[in-house]
Amino acid sequence: MSQGFGESLKMLGDLRAKIEKMKEEAGNIRVEATSGGGMVKVVANARLEVLSVQIEPGILNPGERELVQDLVTSAVNSAITKAQAEMRNKLGIELLALGVPLPDLSGLVQ
Repeated sequence: MSQGFGESLKMLGDLRAKIEKMKEEAGNIRVEATSGGGMVKVVANARLEVLSVQIEPGILNPGERELVQDLVTSAVNSAITKAQAEMRNKLGIELLALGVPLPDLSGLVQ
């Protein structure tokens, strides 16, 4: 085995370790966005998971707010998951056409 190949394997191992660490850290990164002058607030993490949706009570009928918040959170997370799967499929097809195997990055932004 050539030294260059060995170094490449070590770099690949280091990259995998860094990716695993990034996966762990991504769950701890929180971002918040609002719309409607703060009437709707969404909190997400760096894994692209919506953690919560908060809707001001005045824009919905009484008793609907929690249900709508849960439904919006679920629908957004489902859409993100489907979009990520489509992108992985398209990227995989392109890389395989070039003869490059696709690494498993499923947990990086999930």
